[in-house]
Amino acid sequence: MDPDNGGGFFNVRRDDPDGPERLAQYHADLRARVGDEVFDRIQRSRALGDSPRPLTDAQKEVLRQAVAPVLRDLEATGQTLPDIREEVHEDCGEDAVCAWIHHPGGGEGIRVWLNGSAAFQLYSLAEQLQSWKVDQLVDSGQGPWWPCCPQHPAGCRLEPDIDDEAAVWRCSRSGQVVAAIGSLRHPDPSVAARFEKMARREQRRSARTLRASR
Repeated sequence: MDPDNGGGFFNVRRDDPDGPERLAQYHADLRARVGDEVFDRIQRSRALGDSPRPLTDAQKEVLRQAVAPVLRDLEATGQTLPDIREEVHEDCGEDAVCAWIHHPGGGEGIRVWLNGSAAFQLYSLAEQLQSWKVDQLVDSGQGPWWPCCPQHPAGCRLEPDIDDEAAVWRCSRSGQVVAAIGSLRHPDPSVAARFEKMARREQRRSARTLRASR
């Protein structure tokens, strides 16, 4: 373990003759501490970090349908969209489909959870993409206000939540539900109508996929 890095990393110099032995001992200690299953997942994630694996066609479809409502809200509110790469950078097991948001200098992972309700899946994605967008806004010198609350446009944002088994945007100040996630409106009525048409088409597509999976 490297105490200078909080005990969480292990550094081995390439010219260290005892390096392989020290690394093997570190792995043995780590396996004993976290167990075989977690250790193996850590190792698989490290390998995927070096060589990402493309998603399968089925996983791509799950990802695209799952993130579509949040991407609509980003676009409807005039925000840039994330560069989502359909590839796996970490081992998520069978409980999630993992993808990667690429940005200059690095990126971050996102997960589509498969072991919960549809509302939880969408709520979780909205939370993840909101975090990405807020970081992007702050890095560019703007306030962390996405999505802006239409009731309190100055210094108040909506937060993802679940209400009555539906994923919603809730005002962080009043606690009032403002809109379903995926239904934020553009201030231009013609643009808003276009996004509503896209939303209905996506709902019909999701319904067909759900029926086909039964």
